[in-house]
Amino acid sequence: KKIASCIAKLDLAYNRDVSRLLDMCRETIYFESVSSLHACLAALSLDSRIEIVRIKSTLHDASTQGDARVIRGALSSGMRFVGVNIRMRVSEAQRLCVETHICELLL
Repeated sequence: KKIASCIAKLDLAYNRDVSRLLDMCRETIYFESVSSLHACLAALSLDSRIEIVRIKSTLHDASTQGDARVIRGALSSGMRFVGVNIRMRVSEAQRLCVETHICELLL
């Protein structure tokens, strides 16, 4: 994330609480199939060097709310992803004092 974006988010959304700024480090990985994406998620879950903090998926087409079908905002533009927030659990992260930072993987 660019520094200007971080500052704007801190001012507008987080009342300048830097501990809430999560995804300064973000990476996107593209997959040819859902099964490949699933295999990646399985490998991440077994990797002792990371801690999975949160998983958010927009792969479902719609959710049902009462009798109305509600299409999620991200899907209305055709964007489908699984967002995985992770924390690094390696000695280098501790040495660099970033072991508490949460990174984002977009799959």
